[in-house]
Amino acid sequence: MELDILYVKPWQPNGALRVNPNEEICWRLPPSKSHLIRWLLLGSQTQPPSRILGEGVGAGVILNGVAGAGRDVSAMKDCLQTLGVEIISIDSDTWRISGKGQHGFCQPSEPLNCLNSGTTLRLITGLCARIDGEVEIDGDRSLAKRANDALIQAISEAGVKIDFLKNINELPIKLTGPWEPKVFSLDLTASGQPLSALRLAVIGAPNSIIINLHGNRVSRKHILLSDKLARATGSLDRLDLTAIEGDEIVLHPWQPVINEVINIPGDASMLSFALLFSALHGVGLRVEKWPGRDDSLGSEILLDIEGELRVNILEEMGAGVLNIHPAKRTEDDNSPNSAREVIDLTDANDLISPIAVMLAIGAGGSICGVSHAQWKESNRISKTIELLAAFSISAIYDEGVMTVEGGQVPLPPAELVQTYLDHRLQMTAVLLASKVGGKVQGRDLHEVSYSGLLNELQAIGIEIS
Repeated sequence: MELDILYVKPWQPNGALRVNPNEEICWRLPPSKSHLIRWLLLGSQTQPPSRILGEGVGAGVILNGVAGAGRDVSAMKDCLQTLGVEIISIDSDTWRISGKGQHGFCQPSEPLNCLNSGTTLRLITGLCARIDGEVEIDGDRSLAKRANDALIQAISEAGVKIDFLKNINELPIKLTGPWEPKVFSLDLTASGQPLSALRLAVIGAPNSIIINLHGNRVSRKHILLSDKLARATGSLDRLDLTAIEGDEIVLHPWQPVINEVINIPGDASMLSFALLFSALHGVGLRVEKWPGRDDSLGSEILLDIEGELRVNILEEMGAGVLNIHPAKRTEDDNSPNSAREVIDLTDANDLISPIAVMLAIGAGGSICGVSHAQWKESNRISKTIELLAAFSISAIYDEGVMTVEGGQVPLPPAELVQTYLDHRLQMTAVLLASKVGGKVQGRDLHEVSYSGLLNELQAIGIEIS
């Protein structure tokens, strides 16, 4: 297990550095895996050829801005290639997809490995429900135990035979299709991904489908992204997430058409780690590949709560660049937590861990709307509290609200910091350790979503081994 540990030394800004600590440090966001995974799925279902882009480029759907994509994206790419889709690299930042149409996928001869990607698991499950024959789907230890009940129940009711090959309600599973979809009942309490899966699976359905929605709508921005991309490729339907309990949504099949190069935006959720680094070390950052609010999938809340996070954020309009500087303390920092606005992360629960740390080292505050974070790679609510405690930071969660006292000072952890196969916990722990030092479990967990994070940190002189 020693091989699965990162040793992080405290950053010495005045020591032997590769940068001037008085200048802004450049920090580049990775591509949005939410956008890229969905575009891979949509591009794979276009009719070949989708587009001729000129001599030397060839036919197919072109995805630009893929450099730095993490393992979650690789999982979707590999699954689609196993289903017979040709995806090739034109250069380090560009892929070309040769679509198979609505019904051209082959029955795979080996299991589809979704690795750690819950999005890939749900979207691939929806796609494979359409295949006439057996398809085995698997993932890593973390994904194997993650809840997928709502989607599995839905496609089972549509006639797909489900076999759990080891433990009930866990991966690996075997699907035997094809489906005969008509009416679905879908509970969105734990995740919005089952609705995204059906929204995109209906591309190749034999008929229109009806979905009855139940439960509190969470991760709404990701559902609406699926709907937005569906309409951009030719779907005439539009999801209405304001539908009351039990209301019907009707979706129709369509043939996706993509007639332009797709530029993948940056992952706005990763801005939270840049903000945390700035707050911990009191340095300015120049963040590149900022996607703008419209493509931030809920993480635009970071711009709205900069005051609570004690940072100043200035956007260079039209440049995809944010300039970040730590804010100076004010008299408001001494006000009690009860007087502060509660931060609602209903549409951005991935931000819970870095935001909790920023509140702790700042003026404190409360976070709500994160109950569905318990079904992420870890129970990200309880494990965030445990992670903070490892650095001598306290937080409590009661009746749906996490409360963090301000003015806390992180201390070096006495033991190995556990991260429970959760990439966002690992990245939060690494940044805390860059301030006080520490040993962090999971040397490559960041590669799930932010493959270049350690390179970013090492480039400015942080010692990580």
